[in-house]
Amino acid sequence: MRDNHKKLVGSLKNQLKEISDSQLTSFKQQEIESKIIILENKIERYKFISNCIFGFIGGRHSPLNDVKVARSVTKMARNIVLRTKAFIEKCFSKEHNFKSDAKILYGDTDSVFISFGTNDIQVALNLAINAVNLINKFLKFPEPILIRLDHI
Repeated sequence: MRDNHKKLVGSLKNQLKEISDSQLTSFKQQEIESKIIILENKIERYKFISNCIFGFIGGRHSPLNDVKVARSVTKMARNIVLRTKAFIEKCFSKEHNFKSDAKILYGDTDSVFISFGTNDIQVALNLAINAVNLINKFLKFPEPILIRLDHI
């Protein structure tokens, strides 16, 4: 009877530990996901504020109008878009064993829209994630500029 009691207690302890571990893992995952959402929202706010400041500096009738600063920002953004375009079109091409050549559909100061020539969402997502990682690794834009995937 005593041995059965010990086995039962030991079994219950193991089950509680497993439940506790899985809840802790789930809690940690939820905490990480919450932090990611907070950071993504922060990035969006910074992007919005930056665009507002740029518009205010570049505005013809703005009291803070500075054509040189506005041109500098535009030139730097254009350089990033052109470097990204060249990199994507060179790396994601038939020449490098892809089914089709990637094409830049649109690019402006803070966006680049790419077609990888596939209708498969999962394939496009994987290619986009790979492209973002490669761009950030090899193009080395000045801090704090970092390319990220917004939408697919």
